[in-house]
Amino acid sequence: MLSFDDNSNYRVGGGPMRTVKAIVYMISLLFEKVASGFLLFMMLIGVTDVLFRIMRIQFIGAYEWTGFACGIVISFAIPMVFWHRGHIFLDIVYLRFPKEVQHIWIIVLRLITGATFFLIGWHLFRLGGDYLRNNSVSYDTNFPLPLYYFAWAMACACEVVCVVMIYNIVAILKGESHD
Repeated sequence: MLSFDDNSNYRVGGGPMRTVKAIVYMISLLFEKVASGFLLFMMLIGVTDVLFRIMRIQFIGAYEWTGFACGIVISFAIPMVFWHRGHIFLDIVYLRFPKEVQHIWIIVLRLITGATFFLIGWHLFRLGGDYLRNNSVSYDTNFPLPLYYFAWAMACACEVVCVVMIYNIVAILKGESHD
């Protein structure tokens, strides 16, 4: 079994929670790497579009490609942000309470976050299905680009956020921290 070491190393052995921690972390890391690649792609499109405009050449679909890439970057970066707890959290409010109340507060917030992202992901899966059934494509990109790929990719990212939230809740209930 794979498990996650505190030094960001993977090793064989460990309990089931360490294995789950390693898997959830690796999935989040994979999504972060994909987001980084799409961010680079977005920057290349922007630079290419500016250079083409200087040479009076039209880059057809630059805005649309940038929009699609932006959706992927944002949705694929969110799981790792939640893993590292890089989101905004009101420490001033909940740190004044005892540890038990803090844990309940965190669990309730994780449940709300997980439910919200589950519903967003479910809606995006349905939207992708509608795009597929209706054969919805983007024609502004020089060739017909199916839109359901992007909807389903963003839906998968939302569901990975749900997995991160579930792991956080289980870790808190077991008295472990995932830092």
